[in-house]
Amino acid sequence: CRPPASSWQLPGGRCVLSVITAAAAAAAAAAAAGMRATNQQLASRQAEVVACVSQELFCSPEIIRQGAMELWQPGSSSWAGAHFVLTRAGFLHWFASIDDVAPLEPPLNLCR
Repeated sequence: CRPPASSWQLPGGRCVLSVITAAAAAAAAAAAAGMRATNQQLASRQAEVVACVSQELFCSPEIIRQGAMELWQPGSSSWAGAHFVLTRAGFLHWFASIDDVAPLEPPLNLCR
């Protein structure tokens, strides 16, 4: 602490700036902890919503075609089986299987 005048010094030689910084750091740590908790709750809710939407997708009247197809895996340079769903809106969704409703990647818009 290099204050310009002695008024920046607290009794005991502590600097006012370091006290303010410590208080700000404590407040920031508390805010970060609250944000982490909120983030975890929102992520959990979003995962539930995605699972529900994906389950409803297989029986939706908006489906034009669905079934097994092969998906190219660039990492392994091979083809892997997947369950594909094409909707009237032109989106192609794919899943590891009809039982695994977690989407593998964002849907592909074929209407562009």
